[in-house]
Amino acid sequence: MSKSENIAVIGAGLMGHGIAQIFAVHGHPVFLMDLEDTLLSNAIDSIRANLSLMAEKGIGSEAGIEPAIQRIRTTTDLTEAASQAKFVVEAVLEKLDLKHYADEYFKPLARKLQSVHYGNRQQQLITGILLVIIKFTKNPVLLRFR
Repeated sequence: MSKSENIAVIGAGLMGHGIAQIFAVHGHPVFLMDLEDTLLSNAIDSIRANLSLMAEKGIGSEAGIEPAIQRIRTTTDLTEAASQAKFVVEAVLEKLDLKHYADEYFKPLARKLQSVHYGNRQQQLITGILLVIIKFTKNPVLLRFR
């Protein structure tokens, strides 16, 4: 994946902002999306604190913190986050209605995406997700099980 291609992370909680942090540190532009500006602001504060702590421990440098933060754009607009993305990571809360909304939203986008990553899915949702992905795209899919 080219470092010029946008990544979208949907959900700015612990998992979502951690994923955004990793992509940004490695040079990728990231759209971090959540429902409230406060959640996004807290996520950026957490990322900055994480990177500072890592720099103190010799993992990364202080000089790399702000460039990584600058690669993360925050938005409360799902369309803005996903419309320019080539890779999407869905990291929303484990609420069935919210997961279903995200699934329905990404169906029409699936053909243009290089990959859609669904994480932390409950077992009963996995089969349905795979059927949607198989139907709409032949792109690689990453599934993470806990």
